[in-house]
Amino acid sequence: MENSNEHKYQGFYPPLNSNKLNKNNILRKSILSVAILLALSPSAYADTAECKDNGTGVVLCDPDPATNKPWGVDNALSPTVDTSSPDGNTISTSGNTVTVYDTPGNGLDAVFGALHQDKSVDNNTVIIHKGTITDVYAGTSLKDATDNHLTINGTVVGDRAVGGYARGNVTGNTVTVNGGNLEINLAGGYATGGHATNNALTINGGTIKKEVVFGGAGLEDATGNTLTISGGTIESEFYGGYSYDGDATGNTVTINGNNGKPIFGTDTRLHGGYDGNTGSANDVKTGNTLNLHTTGLTVKNINNFENLHFYVQSDTQADETFLTLTDSANTDITGSKVGVGVEGSAKPLEVGEKVVLLKRTDSTGKLLTDSDSLPNTTTGMHGIAGTYEFEIKKQDEQTLIATATKAPAGGSGSGGSGSGGSALTIHDQTQSLLESGLAGLEFVNRGADLANNVAMYQLTQLSNNQGVSTFGAIRGGKYRTETGSHIDVKGVNLLLGVGSGSNNSAGQLYVGTYVEGGVGSYDSINTFDNNLEVRADGDTKYYGIGAMIKQHFNNHLYLQGGVRLGQSHTEYHSKDLQGATASSVDFNTKRAYAGANIGMGYTAVLNDKFSITPSAQLMYTYYSSADKIIEGSQFDFDRIHSVRSRLGAKVSYKINPQNDLYANVAWEREYQGNANGKTLGLNMPAPAMKGNTGIVEIGTHFNPSKNLKINLGATGNFGKRRGVGVNVSMKYDFD
Repeated sequence: MENSNEHKYQGFYPPLNSNKLNKNNILRKSILSVAILLALSPSAYADTAECKDNGTGVVLCDPDPATNKPWGVDNALSPTVDTSSPDGNTISTSGNTVTVYDTPGNGLDAVFGALHQDKSVDNNTVIIHKGTITDVYAGTSLKDATDNHLTINGTVVGDRAVGGYARGNVTGNTVTVNGGNLEINLAGGYATGGHATNNALTINGGTIKKEVVFGGAGLEDATGNTLTISGGTIESEFYGGYSYDGDATGNTVTINGNNGKPIFGTDTRLHGGYDGNTGSANDVKTGNTLNLHTTGLTVKNINNFENLHFYVQSDTQADETFLTLTDSANTDITGSKVGVGVEGSAKPLEVGEKVVLLKRTDSTGKLLTDSDSLPNTTTGMHGIAGTYEFEIKKQDEQTLIATATKAPAGGSGSGGSGSGGSALTIHDQTQSLLESGLAGLEFVNRGADLANNVAMYQLTQLSNNQGVSTFGAIRGGKYRTETGSHIDVKGVNLLLGVGSGSNNSAGQLYVGTYVEGGVGSYDSINTFDNNLEVRADGDTKYYGIGAMIKQHFNNHLYLQGGVRLGQSHTEYHSKDLQGATASSVDFNTKRAYAGANIGMGYTAVLNDKFSITPSAQLMYTYYSSADKIIEGSQFDFDRIHSVRSRLGAKVSYKINPQNDLYANVAWEREYQGNANGKTLGLNMPAPAMKGNTGIVEIGTHFNPSKNLKINLGATGNFGKRRGVGVNVSMKYDFD
């Protein structure tokens, strides 16, 4: 797209060899200076420089600008300059830190974090608290400037402030303005002869009274640069990306109200991209995005944004206007994609509620769109929790509005349709959040299996009437559980207990207590009808205490039971959730658990080698509720109840008095295991573990010594829960 207005700032930034910096076009290097610069590589050390009050009201700078002259510039602050070279490069080009608390006398002509003619500069930092400075550069080079960072905290009077300034390419440089009165032009990165890529300028407050503000600018393409305004008064022209003779695409301008609504000058225009070569066919619109996270803004006009995104806040009122435009010239958003979202902390919108996206105040020009009526229906997110359907249309020739029409189909809980009622539908992706609770519960249940089966066997091997003995068990495994999608849980469960056995008139009674814990991790994958795939992962752990009891009867029947309680900690991480404002959605929950089990069985001795033990168990686990604020929305995770039955049979073969082999098969059914939850007053789609699982186990018991008994086993699961585990358990009797 061609630029509609001739740009008066095309020659604003002088080339790096300008007389202002007192440089010649021809680089002069002596053999000695080359040798010194090779020896003093930028990776060898990082340098510092600063100006501050010496305690008597006099500001002194170190190194002294009178003798330390970067690139021959008088009255400039920089890290130590290589005095053996006529070029005045800083010895260190990487990792330098320069801090200006105040400036001496009449100020400084320049401040440099690093500068070099023949080397690129990177990872340098300049912090300005206040002062009078003509030019500030975190990193300057005739090659490239990468990842240099400038922070301005107070009043600065001067000409320009740039994160990375180079004749080559500038990449990943930043400028952050936190406050003060600034009479200075700003650019995250500026390339006089190359590309400007992924540079950023952030304004959090202060007053800026100069002509231009760039996210990134370059002679060639300007792509992926960002400009973020979160407060302050700015009387400048704004450019996400500026190119003198190339494309300016994929740049982002974001305006927040974090520190109060920003106030703009009467001539301020917002440009997504701009090409200083007026009339060229270079692309200055594709991928450029304007994000508005606050209402009540006024600028002169907007240009060259392919994407216009408007976010309703918690304090946004119905019919409120996001952006007012005062220009007499047309506002052209032809071909732009308009999106509306709702911040997670806002209350749900009702059907028929509308907001004004753009409103022009000068009827001389018009709001130009793809058609006069602009009939357009779009789906918008409410944080990460829900979706709306919005109708985007022109209310008149000057006004663009968005109206919440009805709850979109295909989600979980939803509000009403027609006139009135909530327009919100809960997004299916919220199921992924609930699965973090199922992952924690599943891991706790693996601990229950370790206690009820493996550790219980060792308890029954304790010698009768011999006092207290110790027993323990450990299991490692990986299991996949179908939940509507699936979760993969892997980890190690551990149990250590003390117990005793005694004879009674009915047979033998065994009682034990134990401490337990587990450390593991999980992954979950959800795939939805709209081709959205949400992957999540996290760590999970638990710790608790328990008790168990088993009565063997003289007729070979037995009864057993146990109780346990503890606490579970589970983390959640995902980079795939739509509507998220951060690169990753992260949270953790701390939930109590309690469990109980009862079981019975009968051991049939077939001969002196073989026996078979059919058994039945009923197991219950309670997993408490949790509440979390995630991306601004309140999520209520309900308590989860797990109720399982297990029917099985164990066949044992005695090799000799000290060793035997066994095989165990079982059928387990989960009757509940539903992870329910609510957000924004509506139900979330609930994953569940309900279903059938088959279990096969083989192993061996052996006695290495009179007091020690060890069990080694391997388990395979199939059906609702699939996976394998390996367990080791032991008991030891103290003499």
